[in-house]
Amino acid sequence: MKRIATVILTAAMLTVALCVNASAKYEPIAEALAAVGMFRGTDKGFELDRAPTRAEAAIMLTRLYGAEEEANSEYQAGKIKHPFQDVSDYTSPYVAWLYANDIIKGTSSDTFDSQKNCTMVNYIVFLLRALGYQDGTDFRYADALSFAAEKGIKTSDITGDIFTRDDLALLTCRGLSAYLKGETAPNGTILYFSLERKGLIDADQSRLLFRYIAASLNETEEIAPYALPWEQSAMKRWKAVVTGQDIEYIATEPDEIAEHDTRPNYRVTWLPDGWALKELKTVDTAFFGDVVQIDKRDVEWDYSGPDGETIEFQCRYPDNKSVSFDIGSQEKTGYYIDINGCQAELYGGVYPNGDTRSLLTWETEEGVLCQLRANNADADILSQIARSARYYDGENINYAPERIPTGYHEKYTITAAGYQQTEWQNREGTRLVLLAAPEFMRVSDMEPETIQEDDRPEIFYQPPVNAPEPEEEQEKPVITIDGEEMDASSPVDVGGASVTVISGFRTYRGWDYSGIVSWRDPETGLYLQLRGMLEKSRLIQIAYGVTAKK
Repeated sequence: MKRIATVILTAAMLTVALCVNASAKYEPIAEALAAVGMFRGTDKGFELDRAPTRAEAAIMLTRLYGAEEEANSEYQAGKIKHPFQDVSDYTSPYVAWLYANDIIKGTSSDTFDSQKNCTMVNYIVFLLRALGYQDGTDFRYADALSFAAEKGIKTSDITGDIFTRDDLALLTCRGLSAYLKGETAPNGTILYFSLERKGLIDADQSRLLFRYIAASLNETEEIAPYALPWEQSAMKRWKAVVTGQDIEYIATEPDEIAEHDTRPNYRVTWLPDGWALKELKTVDTAFFGDVVQIDKRDVEWDYSGPDGETIEFQCRYPDNKSVSFDIGSQEKTGYYIDINGCQAELYGGVYPNGDTRSLLTWETEEGVLCQLRANNADADILSQIARSARYYDGENINYAPERIPTGYHEKYTITAAGYQQTEWQNREGTRLVLLAAPEFMRVSDMEPETIQEDDRPEIFYQPPVNAPEPEEEQEKPVITIDGEEMDASSPVDVGGASVTVISGFRTYRGWDYSGIVSWRDPETGLYLQLRGMLEKSRLIQIAYGVTAKK
C-alpha cells in the first residue's frame, strides 16, 4: 500500500512555489507582533527582506519596555526631549524617552544616525537593555552575542550578510521569551509575562505570538515558519502555525464570528471498503466526579481501517481555541489539494519507526474548519473521504433503551449531524455504550451470530474480542486487620465501619473486551450498536428495548 509519505514527497517536488520565501521566513511572527502593536509595516507591507533602521529599532525597544504610550504623552507635554537633529517627528518621542532614561546614546552629540542600518549586535544590545542588563556593567558590547545566548536569546541561526527586519522579528520573539535580569527558570519572569501583567499585552491578541514564545523557551526546538506561506494559504479565518513537530490552527478573528451554541453539522458520507466508524468523542470533555461537562463544539468521529489505520474527522467554528496535531518527528511537508472546489492543505510527517501521520484541513464558506487526521492512511483515501463531507440539515436523533442494568448511570450523550452516542458506567467504570449512525459499523472480522426472536427485527451478536481468561482478569484486593488478611472486594467490618476496596480491580473500559449487538432500525434506516461487558442475553434484551424518542 502506498503510504502518504511517498505521495507527499512526490507532490513536494511539484510544488516548490509553496515553500516559504527564504528571504522572509518569519512573516507569521511579524504578524503576531503586529497584532499586539510591537511591529508595524509601511505602505509597502512589512518589508521583511530589508535591513531595519536604527530609528525602527528604537521604536521596537520602547515598545518592549512597554513605554510607547508614556513616551508619546511625555514628549507631547515637553517633559522629555533629545538633542539629535536627524530624527523624524514620528520617531522623536521614542528616541527622547530612551535618551531620557539613559538607554541609548547618539553617534555624536547631535546625531543619532536614525536612518542607518541597525546591525544584529545593535539590536541584541537593545534587547539586553530591555531585559534589565547594561553594557559596560553586565556585559561588554563586544561580547553581546555570547552574553545574549547565555540569557536565552539565540542568534546562531541568523546567518545572512544583512540583518533584516525578518531577523528583527525573530529576535524580538526570542527576547520576549528571555528571563529578566535577576530571574532564573523555572520561577523566573520572562519579558512577555512582565508586559502582560502590566496590561501592555492583551492575552487574546497575543495567542499567535505566544505559540512562538513557547517554542523559544525550548532550547532544543526551532521556531519554524508556516508550513505553507500565509499569503498563499487556503484559509481565510485560520492560520497554521508550526512549532517543533506540531501543526496548530488558530482562529485569526474569533471576535468577528458570532457565538455558536451548537456544533457545525458536517459529516463524511463515504468510507472505503473495510473501513468503519469506531466511536464518537468529545475533544474537550471534563469529568468532575459523576458530573460530565462536554464542549458542544468539539465532536470527533473515529474511523478504523482493515490494516490498523485510523482516521479522525472533526469540524468546528472559529473561536478562541486552537486545533493542534502532532505531525511526526522527522520529515514533514505540506501542499495543496482541491476539496470540492476549496483549496485544502495537506501535511504529512514520518516517525522514526516508519509510521506516517497526516493532516488534511479545509475551510467551508461559513468559516467552519474541517479536518481529517490520519495514522498510516493513504493520501488518496484521505482526500476521497474529505470530498464526501456534507452539511447535515436533518433532525438530530435520540435513541434510548427502556431500562438499563442496575448500577449503571448515564455519563454523557453526544448528538451531532445525525449521529448519537450515549455511555453509561457502573461504579467499577465498566462501560455500556449505545451508538447510532447512518452507516453500518463493523468492529471486527469475526462473523456475527444472527439472532431472530419472533417478529422482532433481526440483530447480530458478536462475543467479546481478545478478552483475557476470567482468572487473569483481576486480583481480589485484600485488607489487613489485626495481622489477618481479608478479602476486601466485598464489605469488611473495620471498627464498626463497612469498608470495600475496589481500586485494586482491573476493569475493562475499552470496547475491545465488550460484547456487541448490532441491528438496523426499520423505521429510520439507521444502524445501531450496543456494546458492553454483559451477558449475551442481557445485551440482546436491552437492544430490543431501544427506541427512537421524539
